[in-house]
Amino acid sequence: MPAPHQQQLSPDCQRGTDIAAGLMKEVVQACEDDVHKYCAGAAPGTTKDCLRTNFRSLSFGCKRELFEAKKAM
Repeated sequence: MPAPHQQQLSPDCQRGTDIAAGLMKEVVQACEDDVHKYCAGAAPGTTKDCLRTNFRSLSFGCKRELFEAKKAM
C-alpha cells in the first residue's frame, strides 16, 4: 500500500522512499530476533535507540544490515 500523498512526490523522492523502505525491510528481518531479545520492553518508537544501546550484543547479521542501511542513506 503506497504512503499517503506518494503520488505528489517527485520521481526522485519516490525512488528514494522506495529504496529506504527496502532497506528497512531488510533491517527488520535481520534484527527481528535481536529486537525480541534486547528491546521487547522498549517504549514504542524507541527500538532504534534500543538497538544502538545494545549494538555490541547484536547478532552479526543485524549489525551488517544496520551498517549497510546507514551506508546507503
